[in-house]
Amino acid sequence: MMDHDHDLRVEGPGVPGVPLETPAGGGPPNKPPPVSGLARRSVLCGVAGICCFVTAPLGVLFGLAAFPTVSASRGGLRGHGLAATGVILSSLITAFQFSSLGLFRPSEKARMAACQGNLRQIGQALESYTIQHGRFPQASSWCDAVLLCLPDQGRDVLKCPSTPRRTKGESHYAYNRKLSTLRCSTPELAARGVAAELVVVVDSLPGWNRSAYKSADARHTGGANVLFLDGHVKWVRGEEVPKVRWDVPPAVPAK
Repeated sequence: MMDHDHDLRVEGPGVPGVPLETPAGGGPPNKPPPVSGLARRSVLCGVAGICCFVTAPLGVLFGLAAFPTVSASRGGLRGHGLAATGVILSSLITAFQFSSLGLFRPSEKARMAACQGNLRQIGQALESYTIQHGRFPQASSWCDAVLLCLPDQGRDVLKCPSTPRRTKGESHYAYNRKLSTLRCSTPELAARGVAAELVVVVDSLPGWNRSAYKSADARHTGGANVLFLDGHVKWVRGEEVPKVRWDVPPAVPAK
């Protein structure tokens, strides 16, 4: 006769001879606890971050939030490992995205250097114009005068790479309007001893043939690039811009 007191054992693909654990009352085996939804979201956001940058940081946040949630559930939730995977994956993708931005976008130092290069070319063009015409260009047409003397450069020479909105057809520099009254060339004016201190062109808000007087757009880390009459370009702190020389020497003949 079969002994009904022996352990019920499982034979088959599992481990042979291991007693089958059954819950009290003879019901089916207990189901494993569910996986934390935060942990799932963490991994999903990390994977989606490959294509959409904004989801990767969310994956880090979801993963970090999943750890205390799973711990507080006292076995009611699973997902520590999944949350850790989500945090690591999302962090790596976030770091890669930020490093990519740094690689493909020029630094402010590089943009400022490019801006200064533009101003030097503008200074050369204005000097050429004054020698040819015996006067400085009018404030209402100085951009056109620069392009006339730099036909191969195009309008890009009048655009600062640090200006966020690069609207077609606009310049990002302003001309010292006081110069438009002068009937002399740059070398003649320089001979009067003001070349190294007289402002010619400065950073400004976008526009065409803009002119300025004691003002500039301090877009380069709190300062502006300033072109002086002798051709040198200098970064000037925003609050110091009105203090540099803008006024034309009284001895210079005017219209």
